[in-house]
Amino acid sequence: MMAWWRRRVPPDDVEKAAPPPQAHMVPLSEVVAALTQRPPAEAAAVTPMPRPEGWFAAPFGPGTPLIPEAINRPRTDTGRPEPRLWDYPVSWNLQPGGQRLVPWAILRSAADAPVIRQCIQVRKRGIIDLGWDITISQDAVEAAQAEGTSRADADSRLRDRFAGDVARLVEFWKEPDRGNGLGFAAWLSALLEEHLVLDAVAIYPRMTYGGELFSYELIDGSTIKPLLTERGGRPLPPHPAYQQIVKGFPRGEFTAAVADDGTVQGLAADQLVYERYNVRTWTPYGYSPVEQALIDMDIYLKRLAWMRDEYTPGVQRESFMVNSGTVHWSPDQLREYERAFNDDVSSNRARWRFLPPGLQPDDSADQGERYKPDYDLHLIKLVASHFGVPLPELGFSEAKGLGSSGWSEGQEAVQHRQGVLPTARWLEALLTGISRRFLGMPRELEFRFLGLEDQDEETADKIVEARVKSGRLTYNEGRDQLGLPRYAIPEADRPAIVTSSGLVFLEGALATQEAQRAAGGHDQTARPGAPGEDRPAQDRPPASDAAKAELATFRRWARKHVGADRRFQFTTERDVVLTLAPDLADDNRVTWKAASPAPKARWAGWEHDQALARHYAPLIADALADAVDAERLARAWLAARGQKAADPGDARSWLDARGIWSRIRDALGRVLRRLWPEAWHLGIRAAQAAATSAPVDWVPGRPATTRRPRGCTPGTADCRTCWTGTASRRSAALRPPG
Repeated sequence: MMAWWRRRVPPDDVEKAAPPPQAHMVPLSEVVAALTQRPPAEAAAVTPMPRPEGWFAAPFGPGTPLIPEAINRPRTDTGRPEPRLWDYPVSWNLQPGGQRLVPWAILRSAADAPVIRQCIQVRKRGIIDLGWDITISQDAVEAAQAEGTSRADADSRLRDRFAGDVARLVEFWKEPDRGNGLGFAAWLSALLEEHLVLDAVAIYPRMTYGGELFSYELIDGSTIKPLLTERGGRPLPPHPAYQQIVKGFPRGEFTAAVADDGTVQGLAADQLVYERYNVRTWTPYGYSPVEQALIDMDIYLKRLAWMRDEYTPGVQRESFMVNSGTVHWSPDQLREYERAFNDDVSSNRARWRFLPPGLQPDDSADQGERYKPDYDLHLIKLVASHFGVPLPELGFSEAKGLGSSGWSEGQEAVQHRQGVLPTARWLEALLTGISRRFLGMPRELEFRFLGLEDQDEETADKIVEARVKSGRLTYNEGRDQLGLPRYAIPEADRPAIVTSSGLVFLEGALATQEAQRAAGGHDQTARPGAPGEDRPAQDRPPASDAAKAELATFRRWARKHVGADRRFQFTTERDVVLTLAPDLADDNRVTWKAASPAPKARWAGWEHDQALARHYAPLIADALADAVDAERLARAWLAARGQKAADPGDARSWLDARGIWSRIRDALGRVLRRLWPEAWHLGIRAAQAAATSAPVDWVPGRPATTRRPRGCTPGTADCRTCWTGTASRRSAALRPPG
């Protein structure tokens, strides 16, 4: 074009416009120098800290450190500069494009790649499907409780007080971007796109000319460039903190958002909210899941390209044609014949290859291994792991492996813990902050997502029910987590434990128990060890390290098996575990393999029962030792049968032939015939003591104490005669089995 112009218009005929009066031309070099030069900075005088003499004088010492040469202005109080937040590149604010290692365009393109786009959609659905509301903050309720108000009254008063603000805020958040017609779901979807792809969420609070908030507009985060102070931090108002780069040049600049109390320095219309999830000290930019997955995604895309080439015509060879050497063709002739041959006889995909004379093909590579889907599944898992998305959410499952089905069932809890819950908490803080800054939301209110305990409503109900029954949550706190209205009764704000005997409130339980003990302790429901109750903590055995380790194992298991039908079995004694975790007393997720050595129920004669057992235990042991010589019996068995495994029937016959069982029966009978009536009469007297509150008068092993108690049938001279029939029946129980 310029050559054409020079041919049509001679240079001598071109005339420049005359400059206006009192104007003069300035060379371009002087303009550039005027734009870039700045007054020379004065050398910053730094006041060094004192240095001990020993650092330099000691032999082989550490040496005296160099005196710092400050590049930032020193503080007036210390004479030394504050540290830079990071070693940022020189002239950061002058470079429109910034100094990003990965350009924004690559992240945008990678976000639409297979697998990554699926992961983004899964993460979006996990947040968008949650309910939301403007609720009373827990800090506000606790502050009101500190003033002596019950939780129910505090919550009710706060709700009545801020009912108008709640209605106004809920109405706004139903359509946060009215200018573009974006409801909350669409607006949140666009915000999550910026978060997952760029980790650069830019929200522009568009204000009316009257100073009221009109809408929250989402700005393309790739166009926003953070500016830096001389220390490498964010500039504070009224100085610009962000610039918008459009067409390679700054087109606008904005200050950081205002404080939480609503104070504004400068114009509110000049503010911009810029948030990152992954905040790093050495860069003002975030680190999105898409950027984290780039390396793994690059390998997966290359494998997809290789598989696509497999179906491209002329790429996959079918076999080789070996030239015997009788045909003396040049390489060009060989290639031309190969092309003509494949055009005539080959399919679109497979091609034949003609080799020069003297070359033989080598097919040592195992082609089958290259087509196995295991490696593809491995790459998909690598990519999905950066988003916290399990394979079942992408439509894949483990092809094989131990416990693969159970593993897949537990991945929903993993996704909730790694993906949904952290993002939802971050969004709650973000939306609460901008609501307080620009919408005038009181500090007693907060934005909350509902149902964060679990995606499944039935499982969430089970979780809340278990926590309420164990006293970890009150009834109203449980209803808060489920998004249900609170109960307007004070009992719903008191933690309680649900036991088999009813509801036990934790508040005042110790005082009630002590009062009942002081009154005599005859109330069956209040007495330690009553039927249906667990032993109190002071009566339980001390916890061992093994019990603590098993309890920690259960806690980890419970986090991974939320809502599962499986049960966890404790091998440690039940009372030992309940000493550490009383909330497990009525937890239907646990079972107990080892029972307590003592029964759960105690009665008036419990101590006498124990004394009776201690009295007769050595008598039974001595009777068995006198009846059978165990060592001689073992030698006789080894001599007769050897060390091979014994058949129970053969062993029984061998013992019967030697009269062993009859000797054991006679020896035990002599002791048990004395034990049975004593135990029977002890039970009668314990029942009378429980009914009349009279003490149990009993001494084990004394025949005089077995005489007729009150209530026996008149006319019996000795109560042992009552055992004539019973003793014969119990003697029959001593006969050998089978």
